[in-house]
Amino acid sequence: SVDFAVPQKGQSLLEAYDKWRGWADEKVCCDYGLHMVVSYWNEKTTPHEMELLTHPEKGINSFKMFMAYKDMLMLGDAELYKCFRVCQRLGALAQVHAENGEVIAETLQHLRYSAVSRHVGSVAFSMAGDKACWAPGGGGRMSDQELMRALATCRSLGVMAMVHAENASAIHEVQLWEGGVGGINRRSLPSKAVVDGWNTKELLANGITGPEGHALSRPEEVETEAVNRAIMIANQVNCPLYVVHVMSKSAADKIADATKNGHVVFGEPIAAS
Repeated sequence: SVDFAVPQKGQSLLEAYDKWRGWADEKVCCDYGLHMVVSYWNEKTTPHEMELLTHPEKGINSFKMFMAYKDMLMLGDAELYKCFRVCQRLGALAQVHAENGEVIAETLQHLRYSAVSRHVGSVAFSMAGDKACWAPGGGGRMSDQELMRALATCRSLGVMAMVHAENASAIHEVQLWEGGVGGINRRSLPSKAVVDGWNTKELLANGITGPEGHALSRPEEVETEAVNRAIMIANQVNCPLYVVHVMSKSAADKIADATKNGHVVFGEPIAAS
């Protein structure tokens, strides 16, 4: 039997491991092992603790990362990249829960937007750049959540949305690890369309309390995109990847395609799919 040791945000991985062992050791009547969840990234401690956990006396040989459950377990692309790189170095198996956490978090809310102008025919947004988020009039990238809000505003205004589509976090980490130089040429972006307010109502507030809420908040494309993104990030560091509980055909197709192309990617089938 294999369980996951799940550290709280900021909790030592070693402390979480000892906690799970403490719960189990006095009760088990057979050999058992543990997976380890990496729920956050600390540049100073996480790589060292991951290495210690793979020593024979600990016996951890796989680490699970979540791309969903924002503000709880979710890691960003840069953090995934770093975890995969450590797994590759240690010879440990990387496992991922692959869903787009930003989109799910946004879908769980009912948003109402207002915009200040209809004078522009198109608005340019960037998914790449050297800033943590996009601000009107300045260069830089948008998060998935910000991009989703901005696209909704463009739709309500009837204007064309144009995106510079690259994975900024992964690019930034590749540049850091490989010694590259950013060299991004900043240009002023149109700033006439501004999201200046929004109200939230969760699905529960709309009376959606049953299992159907899961599907409503997680369309198939959300899983497919995240699986594709996880595979891409793992490929950058040549890290074998295990995608847990694959739910959709399109996500499974992404895994199959990666396997056919020679990448070491495993998909976990479940009865529900």
